[in-house]
Amino acid sequence: MTETIDALGVAIREGFALVITGVLPLIAVAAVAAILLGLLCGALGIRDAALGQIVRALAVVLALAVVISSVAGSTLEFASRCWTMRGDLEP
Repeated sequence: MTETIDALGVAIREGFALVITGVLPLIAVAAVAAILLGLLCGALGIRDAALGQIVRALAVVLALAVVISSVAGSTLEFASRCWTMRGDLEP
């Protein structure tokens, strides 16, 4: 029983780490785009809020296109490890 609990704890920690490493680059790109656009709009005197939303959305989509292959590979590896752990724990 403790083996199952330990394996579940490891799987939860690895899954959480996978989510964080997948989302962190997207948040960083959105923050950098917002800061740069804020500086640019402030210098040019542009007050359109929709422009900021569009630029942040495009930046996140581009970052997602760059990061998606590593996230997919990590997710596949995590899933195969979890299924292997599950098979090892069954009687």
